[in-house]
Amino acid sequence: AAQDTNAASSQPGAGVWRSLAKSSGSYDNGSWDLGDVFRNGIALAKINEQDLPPVMRGMTVAQRKDYIDRKLAERARIQQRIQELGTERARFLAASEPAARAESLDSAMLRAVTTQARAAGFQLD
Repeated sequence: AAQDTNAASSQPGAGVWRSLAKSSGSYDNGSWDLGDVFRNGIALAKINEQDLPPVMRGMTVAQRKDYIDRKLAERARIQQRIQELGTERARFLAASEPAARAESLDSAMLRAVTTQARAAGFQLD
C-alpha cells in the first residue's frame, strides 16, 4: 500500500503503470497474499486459522477452497479489465500524442519567435 501511495503522488501515470504491473500474470504476492499462496500450492489445511481473514475462520477446508476460488476468479476479471483499460489508454495517448506535441512549449516558443522575426523583417528558411 505504501508503494501505491508513492506511485500516486509521483509523476502522472505512475499509478496507472503500477496498477498494470500488479494486474499482470508476473506479479506474485506469495509471501503474504492468500490467493497467491493457494495458487502456489500451499495446502489450506496447513494454514493456521488465526492467519486467515475473519470471514474464513470457522470454514471447512472445502469451504475455504471454494471461497478462495471465487475470489481468485473475481480478481482475474478485475485484472483483465485493468489490462483492457490500459490498452485503451495506450491507444488514446498514442492518438493524441501528435496534437500534444504540436502544442508543446517548444513549438509555441518557436512559433512566437518565428512570427516576431518575420514581423521584424528577417528572412527565414
